[in-house]
Formats: sequence, C-alpha cells, structure tokens
Amino acid sequence: MCIVHMTEQLNQEQTRFIQKVEDIEPELLAEFMHNNYDKAAKAYGWQTQESTRVDFWNLPEANQKTMIALAHHVKEYFVRELKKM
Repeated sequence: MCIVHMTEQLNQEQTRFIQKVEDIEPELLAEFMHNNYDKAAKAYGWQTQESTRVDFWNLPEANQKTMIALAHHVKEYFVRELKKM
C-alpha cells in the first residue's frame, strides 16, 4: 500500500470518527456525565446534594439544562481538538 493511499485512508477514518463525536446527543452525554459524576463523587468520599442524587431525567430542570449545556461544550471542544490533528 502506498503512503498516499494510507494517508487518504487515515483521513477518511478521522473524518468518520469526528462525525461520530459530532453525532453524540448532548442530552445523552449529559446523562452519562451526571451518572458518572455521582459514582466518582462516592468513590472520592464527596457528598453530593440530596436533590441531585436522582436519575438525570428526575433532576430539577435547571440542573438538566446546565448539564446539557456543559455536554454541548465538551463535545464541541473534542471536535475542535480532533480537527486539529
């Protein structure tokens, strides 16, 4: 396989990977972060607020919106960094 073909193949794979990251729904990422934050907090002895020790979709609306916004920013950050590669 020639270097030009290998480079093209890598570029295509990178493009597909970036697209997969772009396709992540912020709501699902927010739910993932919420669930894992709670687990990490417990592992490190951190006491979370009682009102947030619930399923993501049972959080107060303001908490949900904040986590979804954060998830959107995290996703944008990773896409931006991947495109620099």
